[in-house]
Amino acid sequence: MHQMQKFLGDLKKVLGENAVIDSSEQVAYKTQETCHVTHQPQGLVYPSSVEEVQHIVRLANKYKCKIFPCSRGFTTGHFIETILK
Repeated sequence: MHQMQKFLGDLKKVLGENAVIDSSEQVAYKTQETCHVTHQPQGLVYPSSVEEVQHIVRLANKYKCKIFPCSRGFTTGHFIETILK
């Protein structure tokens, strides 16, 4: 299993299925709503607390994944760009 898939799978366990989007079609649509990006991220994560953000960061470190916060001021969307080498 690819590291990003493991990362997103663990995020779903911690945050719930509804807080993580990993469908490329849904990710493309949602990134248009929240952020202007040059590359499509591999997933979107919607934490609802400081503790959930902390879990995201810990798991990103564990799996060596980059994360980029993105918000328009009325949502708390975070998306995952790529895996580090």
